[in-house]
Amino acid sequence: MLLRYLGQRRSQTAATMLLYGLAWCAVAHAEPLVAGDMRISPESRELIIRYETGGMAEYNATLQHPEVPPGASGITIGIGYDLGYNTPNQIAADWSGVLPAPQVARLQSVAGKTGAAARAALVRVKDIRVPWEAALKVYETRTVPRFARDTVRAYPGVLNLPSHMQGVMLSTSFNRGTAFSPYDRRRELVWSRDDIAAGRITSLPSYQLQMRRLWPSVAGLQRRYAAHAGLMQRDLDSKNRK
Repeated sequence: MLLRYLGQRRSQTAATMLLYGLAWCAVAHAEPLVAGDMRISPESRELIIRYETGGMAEYNATLQHPEVPPGASGITIGIGYDLGYNTPNQIAADWSGVLPAPQVARLQSVAGKTGAAARAALVRVKDIRVPWEAALKVYETRTVPRFARDTVRAYPGVLNLPSHMQGVMLSTSFNRGTAFSPYDRRRELVWSRDDIAAGRITSLPSYQLQMRRLWPSVAGLQRRYAAHAGLMQRDLDSKNRK
């Protein structure tokens, strides 16, 4: 699933971006949250919501209606819910009882459409409004558990990671999916999978930073993966202090 484009500036150096990630993540620690079988930090939960929507105020101002983010995305609603990568049955299961039935049926009609096809079909559903409360409900009760299951299957050993790292891997799956090919575009995911399975975690922040090579001009993704690295580094620093 692709990030909604929220970037405003071009990328900065790796060192600066990592410092940005560490600074943004320097908030009070709280107990891990349940996300399916995973246990993620509150900071990582907020990170996903922030980088998928910009937060509640940004969502209410600009994102209540369907849109098509750049690239191979489909029509996207709510908190990063990409209709292009969901089946009509899945859309009905997730949104029935949350939005009116006629609107759900219209959203089903654009399932599977991505890129140019999605942009062409946007006019059919653009008027549908998804309130923040509805978006958050589907995200918390439907989207997160499903992506948590996918993450656990894709990354054996992920449940043994500290909560920031679990949350970052969930965010990564939410943003990029869990496929491991083609290798050239997904090599950092392969390295992460192999290191997590072997219990090696020291390079995980670096892999998050290296993924930014894929989006050199998309500032929102540059910041997101720097913040990922910053959260993971906090877990490493905490472990080293013990």
